[in-house]
Amino acid sequence: MEKKVLLIDDEASLRRSLSLGLMQKGYETEPCENGMNALKTLEMFKLKQLPLDYVVLDVKLPDIDGLKLLKVIKFNYPELPVVMITAYGSEAVREDARLEKADAFLEKPFSVDELTSLLETLPPAS
Repeated sequence: MEKKVLLIDDEASLRRSLSLGLMQKGYETEPCENGMNALKTLEMFKLKQLPLDYVVLDVKLPDIDGLKLLKVIKFNYPELPVVMITAYGSEAVREDARLEKADAFLEKPFSVDELTSLLETLPPAS
């Protein structure tokens, strides 16, 4: 059974390449280009009782700060593992993500293999 990943990143090319790469590794992705769509998608999954195993979340989004979105996700879905990704990696951002209960952190650029290896270390939510 495929594991389902909610992929939240504003960069279309990254969403496409990660979605394709994850699909080839046996993951199904639900791509979202911003935080508001991600929140709507999470709510839709909850209402339809669809399983969601992981969230991959960019720190910088056009509409909501990724760390604030992480806080909302962890408040509403505490069992859902969240991997924070960023091109602006700094120790402060990493620490903020840890404080908001991110399950893992990856700095861009990273490979699909690096992401899937990381996901395999996290217990899925469903």
